[in-house]
Amino acid sequence: GGSGGRHQEVAYVVATARRLQDFEVATRAAAAQNEAELETIRGLIAHNALLLELQQDGICPAGHRLQCLGTTQDDGWYCNGADAPGGCKSYITAEGQTKGMHRFRCESCDYDVCERCYKTHSKVELLTAALRNDLNKSLD
Repeated sequence: GGSGGRHQEVAYVVATARRLQDFEVATRAAAAQNEAELETIRGLIAHNALLLELQQDGICPAGHRLQCLGTTQDDGWYCNGADAPGGCKSYITAEGQTKGMHRFRCESCDYDVCERCYKTHSKVELLTAALRNDLNKSLD
């Protein structure tokens, strides 16, 4: 019987096709799982990057890092912290009151703050204030 050999060949081809299909399904499932894990990892990286960024003190309202000028450029500068809610933490209300104070500056925004305001007006503070503001608006 030549038909028995032919039957075995067909059975082998069908079995191989099924194994190949099973392999494809398993491969797709593994790829989807890897993609999900990658997405989780990307999320964690973004979260950690944000936390690191938030730990950096001293930014202007546009988000630029402030340069510490020390007391070297004492030209009667004004602390922009006076314009923030709660005012300047060194109680500066006008120009010419900053003699001998450390100056933190954003040159591109022409923004200056004293050391106390520099420490207070960090991204964490600004973000917290913004979130509080949004929360209060949504509660009204």
